[in-house]
Amino acid sequence: MQPRAGITQNVQLNSIQLNLDFKPAEETSAKAKERYGTEIESIYLTGDFGVTMHEMTDNDATQRNTAGTFQIRPVHQIKSFSVTAEKNEFSGELSTEGYPFYAGSIELSRTFSLPEIDKDKRYFLELPNCEAIVSVVELNGTILDTLCWSPFKTDITNALKNGSNELKITLINSLRNLLEPYHNKQGKLIKVGPASFAGAGGFPDKSGDKNWYDLRKTTDKLKTWTDFYTIIPLGFLEPVRITEMQN
Repeated sequence: MQPRAGITQNVQLNSIQLNLDFKPAEETSAKAKERYGTEIESIYLTGDFGVTMHEMTDNDATQRNTAGTFQIRPVHQIKSFSVTAEKNEFSGELSTEGYPFYAGSIELSRTFSLPEIDKDKRYFLELPNCEAIVSVVELNGTILDTLCWSPFKTDITNALKNGSNELKITLINSLRNLLEPYHNKQGKLIKVGPASFAGAGGFPDKSGDKNWYDLRKTTDKLKTWTDFYTIIPLGFLEPVRITEMQN
């Protein structure tokens, strides 16, 4: 499917430098300002660009999948990434094609041809395996449905026409890939707490390594923490399909 608009960018080398007065934490201090030291927040680069993931593998043994109550979906584990130009066309789900950290809405469009509509049938659009919080379906300029839960299926009969049809699907995702937790080996978590963002363990299952921060410098065999980024999919893990049923 195609996005509404795309851009082409020349590859350039850029550098971001931050300067601040840093004070390390003094854990034994009774004063909160000294005990926590300087808190360094994450920074975010926004704009019209894509992100290419490097050294990517898929992990199916996530907390979400092993729960046994959800549709199986992988998480992508990536070692590094780079800023690139956006693509104009996509063949699969979007996190692997330029949008691993994207949060918001994205409109995809595609035209398809239907030689002749059978008036004795009803036609349905199905999203058999879609990773999105909300999917808005629009056909030939008419918004037909907002799909938020299973079954991700809607009747498109009245908006269909003979010949060429234009389908638009607007996907709206969560903040998971923007705000993490990225570095938990269990990948897609079904329960998240402050400890999920570090490697010392705790909520929800007490697993972890107390001295994880120092251990990660010498080994990759930590119980919970991984230096790889874990990214959940965005969009269609299986092709969108149109089915029909006799009236």
